[in-house]
Amino acid sequence: MLEKIKKLFSSKSELQICRDETFDYEDNQEHFVGSHFDAFYDDMEQDIMMKIPEFIEDAKAIKPYENIMIKDEPKNDIKWLDGYITISPKKEQDDYIGVVFGKVPSEDNVQLISMFPCLAYGSEYTLSLEKVFVWSNGHEAQIEVDLGFTTINFYDTNYTLNRKWYLKDNKYTFQIMGIAYRCEPRVEKEIEVDPKPEVAEALGLSENTKKRTISLEGMSSFIPISDWDRDDYSFSGIIQEIYEVYINMLNEKVWICSTRVLRSGGDTDDELIYDIDILVTSKTWKGNNIPQKGDDIEGSVWMQGKLKEVYTAFDEALDNLTTH
Repeated sequence: MLEKIKKLFSSKSELQICRDETFDYEDNQEHFVGSHFDAFYDDMEQDIMMKIPEFIEDAKAIKPYENIMIKDEPKNDIKWLDGYITISPKKEQDDYIGVVFGKVPSEDNVQLISMFPCLAYGSEYTLSLEKVFVWSNGHEAQIEVDLGFTTINFYDTNYTLNRKWYLKDNKYTFQIMGIAYRCEPRVEKEIEVDPKPEVAEALGLSENTKKRTISLEGMSSFIPISDWDRDDYSFSGIIQEIYEVYINMLNEKVWICSTRVLRSGGDTDDELIYDIDILVTSKTWKGNNIPQKGDDIEGSVWMQGKLKEVYTAFDEALDNLTTH
């Protein structure tokens, strides 16, 4: 395995082929980064923007995922601009304000690129990487991973630090979680139907029936939201586990709801099931009672994640190269 890693990263042409297949620099989405704080604050200007000097002063740089065998980093490439990420505050806690900085080319200066809530929660998943969608600033990206029957996208909080590791079709362990923009108990929905005669007969509907109450109780769903960013989803599912954590940036407790949002279908032994940790604050929870294990919930969520481990050490990439 060690020899395979060395072989891949010693061949610049082979490595570039893999990276060309991995990274998409033609990002055509508008990114609403400020909305990522909606779960925590009412006034982005007052609670975040006015405190930027405070966040920068009380911050520490975070370290990338490292391995002594791989030091490669593309040079003199505008797509791989130097940058770093800090978290504030310095003191040890599980929630931070993340800040992305980029070095300004040809200047002895840095530029503030982005800010986002950064949370040390979420479950770990070992998944194949499909695509990296790089934003126009070159320092932020969303990762698309394969779940076996579908894909999901999440914002990579550590992208500018760990990008050199990413190659299509290789497996990585990511820590992934969602932050709910809105979450509430599932309610039955009444929808308009106008079935064909044969469908109406099969369903036992009269010709004048135009409305039916459709029960989605217990259904798992995780659907991209049209016209939002690719890491924003509507979700529904049953809470499998729930626990409270204290969020310093809010000075209050929130709920981490492990929710069954994805199932491959069927009740067989090989069914793929994904429970995703979704953080819900008192601001985003719309129920009358606090959420509980077993509750059937729905809402909208922003997905974030970060690299925890390189799993297959690029074996699959090396095998794929022989076919090119």
